[in-house]
Amino acid sequence: MNKKYLAVFAIAMVALVGVGMVSAFGFGNGMKGLSDNDGAQMQEQMEAVNSAIENNDFEAWKSLMESQLTEENFNQMVERHNEMKEFREQMETAKESGDFESMKGFEKGFRGNCPLMD
Repeated sequence: MNKKYLAVFAIAMVALVGVGMVSAFGFGNGMKGLSDNDGAQMQEQMEAVNSAIENNDFEAWKSLMESQLTEENFNQMVERHNEMKEFREQMETAKESGDFESMKGFEKGFRGNCPLMD
């Protein structure tokens, strides 16, 4: 495989892991919901992934990526994906009708920080 494509693939996988972590722990929450130990483990995982990529160590990177491929993580990503899909559909409907009041049900998705929800 061409090294250029391998590098692009590696970057895409790092992004996928990041998205998975965001999905698992909540968008915008950062590490607030994590215990100190969980936050430290996640930081170590990210550093190890970055190190494997910098060292061009495919086997180490592959092992780290495979450790994230769990049914629980997949199910969390599916749930977040479906929530975002529903949200986009609701936003499009509200945009077309000019009725942002119908979006009140999504307050929790914004953690109450959306100015349109006031």
